[in-house]
Amino acid sequence: MRIDLSLRQLEAFVQVATSGSFRRAAAELGQAQPVVSRLIGQAEQTLGTRLFDRDTRRVEITAAGRELLPVAQRILRDFDSALSELGEFMQGRSGRVTVAALPSAGTALVPQAMVALRRTHPAVEFSLI
Repeated sequence: MRIDLSLRQLEAFVQVATSGSFRRAAAELGQAQPVVSRLIGQAEQTLGTRLFDRDTRRVEITAAGRELLPVAQRILRDFDSALSELGEFMQGRSGRVTVAALPSAGTALVPQAMVALRRTHPAVEFSLI
């Protein structure tokens, strides 16, 4: 069964769960409080369960919300990490470089160049064939 939650819904859920307040979560997300309420409502409708018990004075995470929270946090962390890695790759600071060289160059020039590049691009993987 596929459940279609958006990253915005997960972010809103995590913020409300960690702050204990729709108002504070909205401020953290730079959104209006009704937007956060709508995102949570949509998530609850999609999941078919309440994530929070709430009234005019309090917000309390439900058992389903407690179950979802660590998963949602991991998804958001992994997504941020993937975007960061992609940015590094797009800027040429990470990736993989394979160098083919004749034995004469492979023993003298290439290792020196690889050492120099490793200093400036530590996330790039180098291999020599």
